[in-house]
Amino acid sequence: MATFVLCMSVMSQAYALPEKLKADYPDLEKVGESSYYFFFVHVYNINLYQVKNAPELEALDIKYSRDLTAKRRLEKAMEDLEAQGKYSKEKLKEWEKQMATIFPNVKEGDTITIFKNESLNTEFYHNNNYRGFIDDPEFTEAFMGIWLGEKPANAKMKRDLTKDAFHP
Repeated sequence: MATFVLCMSVMSQAYALPEKLKADYPDLEKVGESSYYFFFVHVYNINLYQVKNAPELEALDIKYSRDLTAKRRLEKAMEDLEAQGKYSKEKLKEWEKQMATIFPNVKEGDTITIFKNESLNTEFYHNNNYRGFIDDPEFTEAFMGIWLGEKPANAKMKRDLTKDAFHP
């Protein structure tokens, strides 16, 4: 029984916001969750966190259920950004270069946290470790838009994530 409890505790701990975000933004609350499947293969679970009185603060916490290379994750992000149909090829290339320096390979059980800060920039964390940020509010809108925008990559996922959101 003790082993089971310990395993559950470790699993719960591993799927939480990075300590820095929890310390700096204690009012971040989980408001939604969903899962992403690719042809019946579970890829990740995702949670949305918001602050009730601060619509500019949001975090997406993603726990991967399979190994993925940084290259594949970058390709998928670029496909989703292009599908929004709002950004020039030059802008997309600029963002791709920036993301390439930040995106790590992920293993099963890893977490990636994407945080929109009060300056409307995007901070990235991998397994509780800060990876970097992109200082561009337009990027932040586009990148968070993959999950939460007007043309999300997956409309059902957006509904699941935002059904109890403080700020749609």
